[in-house]
Amino acid sequence: SSGIPAEWPLRPGSHLISVMTRLMLLMTQGIPLMTKLMSLMTQLKSLMTLLSLMTQIISLMTQLISVMTHLMSLRTKLMSLMTHLLSVKTRLMSIMSHLMSPMN
Repeated sequence: SSGIPAEWPLRPGSHLISVMTRLMLLMTQGIPLMTKLMSLMTQLKSLMTLLSLMTQIISLMTQLISVMTHLMSLRTKLMSLMTHLLSVKTRLMSIMSHLMSPMN
């Protein structure tokens, strides 16, 4: 008879229950989000490994290019050496022919 309704003590309890159910609903909605986030993380990790592989491949390519340029320079050096040897051979041949001509 103090003016407080009889159902008033039940209201906080029902409010708590609705809050709890909302929380549970949010948590259940959050589970697929979490799994999506986890899959995204694994995808990101694989992407990172792919990127590291790409950088390794690029470094290998640059090393290969340097080796190729080195080989090309070696080839040019060999070619110049061959031409030099050919000129020496022609000189020797001319000297030999010069030496052989007085005997004839």
